[in-house]
Amino acid sequence: MDSEAVVVGASAVGGVCAKELSSLGVQTLLLEEHPAPGKFHKCSGIMSKKGLASLGVSLDGIVLNEVKGARLFSERHELKIATSHSQAVVINRQAFDERAVFEAQEAGAKLVCNSRAEKFSSKGGTVSVQSKSGTHSAKFLVGCDGASSTVAREFGFPKLEAKDFVSAWEGEFTGLKVGEPDLVQLYFDQKLFTNFFGWLIPVDETTARIGFATNSFESIRASKEAFLKSNLLSGAEFGSASCACAREFNYVIPIKMRPKTQLGNVLLCGDAAGQVKATTGGGVVFGGKCAKIAAACVSESIKTGKPLDYETRWRKSLGKNLRMHELIRSAYSRMNDSLISAFLFLAGIGLKGAIERFGDMDFIVKE
Repeated sequence: MDSEAVVVGASAVGGVCAKELSSLGVQTLLLEEHPAPGKFHKCSGIMSKKGLASLGVSLDGIVLNEVKGARLFSERHELKIATSHSQAVVINRQAFDERAVFEAQEAGAKLVCNSRAEKFSSKGGTVSVQSKSGTHSAKFLVGCDGASSTVAREFGFPKLEAKDFVSAWEGEFTGLKVGEPDLVQLYFDQKLFTNFFGWLIPVDETTARIGFATNSFESIRASKEAFLKSNLLSGAEFGSASCACAREFNYVIPIKMRPKTQLGNVLLCGDAAGQVKATTGGGVVFGGKCAKIAAACVSESIKTGKPLDYETRWRKSLGKNLRMHELIRSAYSRMNDSLISAFLFLAGIGLKGAIERFGDMDFIVKE
């Protein structure tokens, strides 16, 4: 074996996993299919301040903005929820990914780019990965390779169905005049964003990330055009001559936990495992925490010879919160626009204060 653990996918979750493994003394190889690590900004890049800090990755020079709350818009109602202190941060996601992978290398992990994992085999407790950089073998394999995980497919993990994903579009627009740069704008419209929502995330006073997600895959282009022409975007002066889209992208987000995330000595973390908040599509915090659990399990198995208990441990630690996010989203998907407006109205009367006091984007129940 040329390493004790191979991690496939050098984005944020893969970087956190490789760093934790190496810090625990596990000889680790990190494989990345692209010439450089990261998602190349294909992410909204807003995360809870507390959750992001828990991953242990340095944020120096990576935070672009801090967010204190949100304005929620529905067909007939608006609700503002804000705290006196920052609850979330908007980050340079590519820089964060690169930092996580760099810290993994500093801890001792070996990074090999341009190394797409193509074929896998498992025999006698050893997993082999055939990639463009050669064949690599190890005792453990961790798939951190995203929603369309090759590791999950090749090793026969239970599949997620089409209904367990949403399709998202986002553009980063410059030349705006953002009215409230410390507040996110969220737009609920079941006709435009079926079973999900739209957003405006301020980066600064002149830049915002504007996007939406929907489970109506065939309507993504029409929804984009209608959204950008609608009067929903009240959080910024939009459409002026100076306004320009600096970048845009489409991506797919899993919104359901995969039924199985461990098969023998092969593990899945992050989007590959469906360890994503179904309410928002955010997966870095939960995926990163699960990656740290995976690393601890691998290290303990190497030292003691005991079988891995990754499946049990991450679900016990984080499963209740991820399940609650799934239940909230399931309830939302059954609401029409009138019910959503009524809910926001009632929330403004009875829940606003509690939400503002609690304000945790990730951990909505105690484990």
